[in-house]
Amino acid sequence: MEFFPLLELPEEIQAVVVERAAHNSIQDLYGLKASSRSMKALAERRGVYHFLDVLSVPWGLNMPSELLKACYDEGNPSTLYIKGVQFFYSLDLHEEGLSLMKRAADAGYERAVYTHAMTRAIFEGEGKYFDGIPFESVDRSGKLVRSVKWSWGLWHGDYFRDHKVMFICFFMSSFYRCQCANLVQRQCHCLWHIDVTKDDNMCNRCFWIKELGLFLRDFEPISLLRVTRIVEENIEKLMATEFDHAHNNEIQAVVVERAARNSIQDLFGLKASSRSMKALAERREVYHFLDVLSVPWGLNMPSELLKACYAEGNPSTLYIKGVQFFYTFNLKEEGLSLMKRAADAGYERAVYTHAMTRAIFWGEGKYLSRIPIESLVRIGKLVRYVKWCWGLWHTPEFKERMALFISHILPKFYSCQCGNPVERDCPCLWHIDVTKDDNMCPHCLWLKEIGLFLRDFEPVSLYRDTRKW
Repeated sequence: MEFFPLLELPEEIQAVVVERAAHNSIQDLYGLKASSRSMKALAERRGVYHFLDVLSVPWGLNMPSELLKACYDEGNPSTLYIKGVQFFYSLDLHEEGLSLMKRAADAGYERAVYTHAMTRAIFEGEGKYFDGIPFESVDRSGKLVRSVKWSWGLWHGDYFRDHKVMFICFFMSSFYRCQCANLVQRQCHCLWHIDVTKDDNMCNRCFWIKELGLFLRDFEPISLLRVTRIVEENIEKLMATEFDHAHNNEIQAVVVERAARNSIQDLFGLKASSRSMKALAERREVYHFLDVLSVPWGLNMPSELLKACYAEGNPSTLYIKGVQFFYTFNLKEEGLSLMKRAADAGYERAVYTHAMTRAIFWGEGKYLSRIPIESLVRIGKLVRYVKWCWGLWHTPEFKERMALFISHILPKFYSCQCGNPVERDCPCLWHIDVTKDDNMCPHCLWLKEIGLFLRDFEPVSLYRDTRKW
């Protein structure tokens, strides 16, 4: 068998071969690197990092952060894509994330072309970017994007959920009604059957509705395996500035506290960066700033750490204990006091839950004014979407308050003609969030919010018994 005399080619050609190998897979690159000294030298040039597809590298290999950063510095499209997805979907930095995804798409990175087009269509209603996806490659590119699981992380944000609900409400029905292809009749017009309802002869519009539906159904937007942003943008500048040692320690301590407040991932990332940061991050005072509800429960946060957070007056643990005392153990005075302490510390979940509790059980609406009106929807969803694991049902008193609200207060919401109301045969809690638009009067706005709290809030938190704290 004859071998191609690669080493006899001009060095410029050899360099192109190495770049193509890197673009193909890391296995090909390392195989070429091991073949000779000259290939090893060419493969170790920083310019080669531009061509490496880091998503083709199994994460189990634990790709060094320095290599990822070096790839990003070289304008590597796959790292631009990863950072763009994380910025847009995980960190809610929509403008920066979209810009990074577009750069990766303009560089021809297949995953980025697909994801950028889907993102534009879903969040901005711009379908023109679909033209950038080769039609014959749509199915393969879609599966490539949706099959990547970004390791453990938070759930989809409210921004994503809202657009998903909007898509289901306005587009799904038209997909199932269209008779463009051999249609399987479905009783439930939902996303779960969208890929097995019509054959390949569907019209162009239904084809793209199906693709958008699959993206909304299967795409996991969280990439918390690596944090692609610096926790504090000016941290290096602060450390490089010629403060005296005491002043510098104070600045570092503030940065660590802000990292703890932001997320446990940022705190542990900072903790791993240096010995001095590790020492600052392990101070007990830092426990005051950690939001324990931002920690995935699957990590099984140690009880000792929760107790230490509570001992430091951590607002999130005050809130958890207050909710459990009030709603589960029927210790109303103690529970309300704990929720108020957390609310006074500015913990937004506590501000919302304390105000709702006061309004429902004591008829005191004055605390509702403490909830910023522009954040009402977001905080409400944040509180109601937390499921407190297994536990008892609502207490009889809670059920009585709900029945009282339905019988005496809810009819006023449905009888008021503000906000273009949709006529309902059953004026109940289940339709309260889809009956009026955003132009409803302030009175109905708060009635809707209280109704959603009564309908969706799960008051039981028996995952941890906080009486032991």
